[in-house]
Amino acid sequence: MILEVVYLLALSAIGLCLLSRNISDLGSVLAGGAAFPVGLGLMTLIQLVLAMVNIKLGVVTLWIVVLMLLGASATWAFLRRPDSWRPAMLAGAVGAAAIVAVAVFQMALHASVLSYDSFDYLVVASNLYRPDTSISSDAIAGFLSNYAPLLWLAHAPARLFGQEFLFLLHPLIFLTLLLTTCGLVEVCTRASEASRPVRIAAILAPALVLLTTPQIIHHAVYIMPNLITGLMLTAAIACLWIADQRKAW
Repeated sequence: MILEVVYLLALSAIGLCLLSRNISDLGSVLAGGAAFPVGLGLMTLIQLVLAMVNIKLGVVTLWIVVLMLLGASATWAFLRRPDSWRPAMLAGAVGAAAIVAVAVFQMALHASVLSYDSFDYLVVASNLYRPDTSISSDAIAGFLSNYAPLLWLAHAPARLFGQEFLFLLHPLIFLTLLLTTCGLVEVCTRASEASRPVRIAAILAPALVLLTTPQIIHHAVYIMPNLITGLMLTAAIACLWIADQRKAW
């Protein structure tokens, strides 16, 4: 499970570097939550581009791509230099704590739900790295017509890491969705004239709703793209809203 945790930490670090310039506006909670989906989205986009030219990643080449992205994003963050590195360090700590918490949770419980649909979904995604398949095969082409490629490609590294990667991925998606939602509310309440207890209650309310909704809890360990869709949408709305506030297009 160590390699899977390192891989997820690397994706979170890549996303954090890309968000570094606006971290003061995003806040540590929102940036810590949004960093993982940003890094995951970039990595899956790279996987899609490589698949389109029929380049298949192995264990070594996957790590080479991750290190290249990490180096490029760190250079980007250094060149753009945020006003203060303290929010970035706090956001990084939030993201790392989420990944470690998920790893400890899964080491203790191994909680995961798999259905026939999700099994079919995973087989097609993992087949992307088989030597005798390509993105133009009937099975994968059929999936492209039903699911956005970035959603199912996020699961493709399971063929290289093993099933423990899947045990970690979906609970982490749930936890980062929780952080992103609460962080977005925190940013929205900064200009509010409400009292501090009311603001804190507003920030914690989304977490309370998500943690007490059975369907959401089920999807926290259910291997399907539904929760990824919600996370990507929430993170995109948060980042675009902040960019609009700063006129930083």
